[in-house]
Amino acid sequence: MSSRKTLLMNAATALLVVVFVASGVAKLLGVHQVKTLFGQFGLPHWALVAVGAVELTCAGLLLSWSTRAYGALGLAMVMIGASLAHVMTGVMLPLLFANAILCFIAGWVVLQHRPSFLKAPV
Repeated sequence: MSSRKTLLMNAATALLVVVFVASGVAKLLGVHQVKTLFGQFGLPHWALVAVGAVELTCAGLLLSWSTRAYGALGLAMVMIGASLAHVMTGVMLPLLFANAILCFIAGWVVLQHRPSFLKAPV
């Protein structure tokens, strides 16, 4: 990987780690705005805890080269679920743009770090 691409990959990974650690911690601590949002989605409290735990776990997986693709894939799936919740309920639709950007970044990280057996032969 070129040095520019490595720098970009590290920046993208760092962004995902920071965003999802903050988001996961907010969910696990039960921050009022997050609890209200999940309530508007019609989701139970355990879903708030589960999503927070998944976000923190996936952010942790991003810290190792060998597990980075799995962490990014998990976060992309979380963002797809969040986007569906926003669309289906009509709650805070402007967040769809942020969800799409984060999902795109996570998808790019997955493609760059996928296991060799999933890469096309050259």
